[in-house]
Amino acid sequence: MAKTPNPDPADLSTLPLFAPGQPRQTNPAADHLLRATTRVDQPTAVPPAPAISRSIDPRAHAVAGTIPPPPPAPPTRAAATTRRSAAAMFEDQGRIPWDAVSEIRDAVSTILADAGQANPNLTDEEREAMARQHTAELIRARVDDLARHGQESWSLDLQVLPPGVAAERLISTFQLRGIDIGMAPDVNPAWGHRRSYVGVPVWLWVENPQPLTWGPYTETATLGGQTITATARVTSVRWDMGDGGSQVCGGTGTPYTTGYGVTDSPTCGYRYRTTSESQSGDRYTVTATSQWVVEWTSVAGPSGTINLTTSSSVPLEVNELQTVNVGG
Repeated sequence: MAKTPNPDPADLSTLPLFAPGQPRQTNPAADHLLRATTRVDQPTAVPPAPAISRSIDPRAHAVAGTIPPPPPAPPTRAAATTRRSAAAMFEDQGRIPWDAVSEIRDAVSTILADAGQANPNLTDEEREAMARQHTAELIRARVDDLARHGQESWSLDLQVLPPGVAAERLISTFQLRGIDIGMAPDVNPAWGHRRSYVGVPVWLWVENPQPLTWGPYTETATLGGQTITATARVTSVRWDMGDGGSQVCGGTGTPYTTGYGVTDSPTCGYRYRTTSESQSGDRYTVTATSQWVVEWTSVAGPSGTINLTTSSSVPLEVNELQTVNVGG
C-alpha cells in the first residue's frame, strides 16, 4: 500500500477524517476541532476520500462530520509562519484544557479507525506511533490557529493536577484487554466448539501474549503539569471454569502438545467432576480474568500502583466418557 504523505498541520483536510466525500454522523467535539484547525487562508475544495467497505472498529467510536465552510481570514492579521516541534507540542499537553484533549482524542480515534479499515494488519506499535503523530499535528494546528487570531495558546495558570490524578487519567487511556485463551481441548472443526469429558485434564494457558494482553505496556505523558510514566503488567489469571470451580495461575501456563498425552498440565489446569448438560446450550462458560498491576512514577517524585482487571471467555462442552463392554 502506498504511504499517505504527512498532512500540512494547519490544513488537516488531507486526512481521511476530514474528507467531505464520506457522509458521517456529526460528532460535536470533533466537528468543533475541525473548525478550529482548518486553514483559513486556503478555502479550496478537497477531493473525497476513497470509499471503504469495512465497518469501523467499535472501539474508535468518534466520527467527525463533513467540513464546514472555512471562515474568512482576519484582514489585519498575518498567518503564522513558524511552528513548534511535535516534541514541544507534547510538552504543551500539561497546559491543554481537558476538553481540548478529549476533542483531539476523538479526532485521532477516528483517524485510527480509518487506518484500521485500510490496513487491518496494523500492529499495536504502528497504531501507537500513528496516534502520537496525529495528536502532535492536531495540537500544532490548534496552536497555529490561535496564533493566527492573535490569541494566547493555552492559559499557563491552569490548575496543576496532583500526580495521582494525572496517573489515573493516563492509565484510563490504556487499551488493555483480556488474554487470548489457550486451552486443550481445542476447537474441533467438525463440532465448531471445544469438548471435554469428566475427569479428563483440561490445560489452560495464555495464547500469544502481547503487551496489551499480558504486558509490560508502558506509556509516558504530560497531563495537568505532571509528567507521568506508567507500566502495566499481568500478575496472575483467575480461571472461572463455569461449574463453580476456579484456578489461579501466576504465569502464562504451558501450551499443550500431543506428546504430553493424557496428563495434568504442569503449570495451569483443571478437571471437571460434572457434565455441562444442565447449563444453557449444554456449555460451561470459562472466563479468564487478568489481574493487572500498573506502577506509575512522576518527574515530581511521587509514585504508586493501580490495580485493574480485564477478562475474556470461551464456551466448553463437558460430557461423560462412554464405556463399552466387550463380551467373550
